[in-house]
Formats: sequence, C-alpha cells, structure tokens
Amino acid sequence: MLLLGYPDSNQERQDQNLQCYHYTIPQSEDSSFWSPQKGCPPVLQLQIYGGILVPTNFFQVFCELSARFGAKSYFCHMKFKDMNLHKHTHQHVLTTCALALCWLIACHAMAQSSPLKRPLQFIGAENVTFLDHDATNWQLLPFYADSALKPVPLSAHRKMFKAALKKWEEQRKADTINIIGGLDDENLAFQGLESAKITSEAARLLALTGHAHYADIMERALYNALPAAIVAGEPRLDRVTAAQAMLSSAGMVYATTGKNLYVNFYVNCFAHIATNEFDIALDQITGMPFSPTIKLRFGKIIKPAREFTLRLRIPEWSKEAFPIYVNGHDTPYEIDGGYALISRDWSEGDEVYANLPIAMHFETESPHSSYGILRAGPIVYALPQAVQGLSFKSLKPAEPDEISQHPLYDVTFFSPQGDTTFTARPYFEAPLHQRTVRLGRNSEYTQ
Repeated sequence: MLLLGYPDSNQERQDQNLQCYHYTIPQSEDSSFWSPQKGCPPVLQLQIYGGILVPTNFFQVFCELSARFGAKSYFCHMKFKDMNLHKHTHQHVLTTCALALCWLIACHAMAQSSPLKRPLQFIGAENVTFLDHDATNWQLLPFYADSALKPVPLSAHRKMFKAALKKWEEQRKADTINIIGGLDDENLAFQGLESAKITSEAARLLALTGHAHYADIMERALYNALPAAIVAGEPRLDRVTAAQAMLSSAGMVYATTGKNLYVNFYVNCFAHIATNEFDIALDQITGMPFSPTIKLRFGKIIKPAREFTLRLRIPEWSKEAFPIYVNGHDTPYEIDGGYALISRDWSEGDEVYANLPIAMHFETESPHSSYGILRAGPIVYALPQAVQGLSFKSLKPAEPDEISQHPLYDVTFFSPQGDTTFTARPYFEAPLHQRTVRLGRNSEYTQ
C-alpha cells in the first residue's frame, strides 16, 4: 500500500490511538495522467486502524482515476457508502481493504493502454483543407522544405498493438519526450528527426487505442519541434523528415470508428468525412493555437444515419473545466479516454462551441523544480540564451509580431544589475542557437 504515494508530512497527525496519513499519488512524467478537469492529483487518505493500513476515500479517488483512464461512466454510479472507521466494525475494515485491492488492480489494468476492437480510421489529408497561411498550416508549411512531398497514409492493425506499445515503452525508458515533442533537452539545436519519429509512433498508438494521450504528444511536436525544424535552417534530412511527418499528420485531424467521430486536433479547416455510418461535411472555425475559441459547424449530412458520438479531445494543457455548447445550449458530456463525448442526432447547421483556457503561464515539472517553462496552450515560448542564470519575475503581453501577428510576451527577470526584460517568442519562431526553453525560477515560485 505504501507504493501508492508519498506521505505529506504537513498533514500527518495523530489522534489518540488512530494514526492518519494523507498520501498523494505522484503525477506521471507526461503530465497527462490526471483528468484536466481537476486542479490537482487526487489524494488517497490512508488510516492505520487495528494495525491495518486502509484507504478511507477509496471511491472518490477511484472515480477520478477511472474517468481519466477511460472507464465508462457507470463506474461513477455505483452505490457505496462512506466507510467511517470510527463507527464500523472490523468486518467493514476488511471490506475496505478488499475494495482497495480491487482499486489497485483496476488502476494497474486501466494504466495499461488497451487496443480498440476496431482501430481508428484517419480521414486522410486529401479530405481536409487547412485555411490558415502561417506556420500552423500543416499542409502548407511542409512544402517550404520540399515541394515534392506527399502525405503518407498510416497503417494500423490490431495485431500491431503489442509490438507498437512495447517499442514505445522501451524507447521512453531510454529517452524522455520533452515539452516541444522532441527528445531530452529542448535546447538542443536539432529536433527534427526525433520529433518526426515520435509523431509517427504516437499516431499509430492513437489509432490503436483511441486515447487522447497520444494526440497530446503529437500536438507538442506539430506546434513546436516540427515547425522549428522546417523553418530554422536545420540540416536537410531533419527538415524534410519533419515536413513529411507534419504533412501526413494533416489527415489525422479527424478519425472515425463505428458511430464515433474523433476530433483529435483543433485547426482552422474544412473536411469531408465519409464512412459506412455517416457522410458529412464539417467546418472547424478556430484561432487555435493562439486563440481559445473553437466552433464546429455541420454541413450537409448525406447518409440517413445522423446519430453518432462526437468525441472532442481535452488537451493536456487544459487545466480547468470548460463548458461545451451545442446550438447555444450548455451540453453535459462524459469523459472517456481523454475525450469529451456528446451523443445525439445531428442535423445540418448544428454548431458545437467551446472556449479552451490557453492563458500564458509559467509551467513547472514539480513544485520543487528550480526551472520552469513558458507555455500558452500547446505553444511553448522561448527566450534568448542570455536569460540563463537569471530568475523569472513576471510576464505581460507585448505587441504582436509584425509579420506573423503571433502573440509575444515581455518577460522580466531578476538580475544583479536590476530587473531585465526580454521578449518571448513561440519556439518555432525563435532564432536557432539563440533560444532557451527552461527558465530559472525565483524562490517565490518554488513554494
């Protein structure tokens, strides 16, 4: 049981013969383990009663974890009573222990990705048209590296799952996926080959599992490492490989399986989506990744099967709950595998609206880390290397870039000579060899 977490000494207390601890389950390395609807990881409260260590809020934590891992919503409707160990007998203590064992087994099982009965089918790059004209256009930017590129369809069969997952886990033990979708140190000059490889592997596991975690990893690369490799003058092999990965990813904005339509990425685009279940035109109007609004508008629905489930990805960087509106009405939704589910009969002209919180913030790997990263939504911001050794103080919006009109920020640091201010730019726009991502933190931000 002690493997569940580490003790919080500030909450450790003794109450007569009852010793109570609060254990917090550690957050995973990829920062996508916990439900984005929660502000902090769930706390498992453990008590020593009669010489037995038992959880007292088992069901609450189980529901939080099961929601993130993709467990069906009926788990949350199971009928349990809070077990107050002060008022119940040893029989109830043993029952609690049994439930805790089930909880451990369930968490272990859910933590292991499992394949879908039918892998997702991406709609293909030929069925989607991007509408922006900057580095966020995954169909346009790749031709900056090679005008002869063509998208490569992804093959994903259920029999590939074990081998793909094993390969992913083995490589992740050796190398850590960084915040920009590359490997290890974000400040290394060339990340094109690594980020392209990660994007391809994550796309295959997304198709096989239907879990948002892999789309989150892809998004890191698609908005940071891949465009940086294409525009920053990296070696031709890096540039072309990164461009190929980006161009192929353009066809993965949407995916289908049965009566499910997955919205994996939020980009300004128009798509035609045809399956055996439905045939629709879908217009996505958004300012992402720099503006928080997302609107999906259904065009002509050709086939009569209008009832299906729309699955909207809840991004890893979305730390707050947000409402989803269908035709102007706040619509309740379930969460399964990192996606918000809305099932209904859809009609031509229906609109789905959401406003994702993407405010710029100083993100840290852990409360005790001496470094942090500036991030706004999926965009990682970089600063000149001159900030290394300085401690972050504050940030505020600056005038947009004159050419791209992308948002910029003025970041102030403490220094021996007085406060110094630098301009933070999106990682893919920062000059090569003159950018840094990990920033020093002042002591007030380490608490």
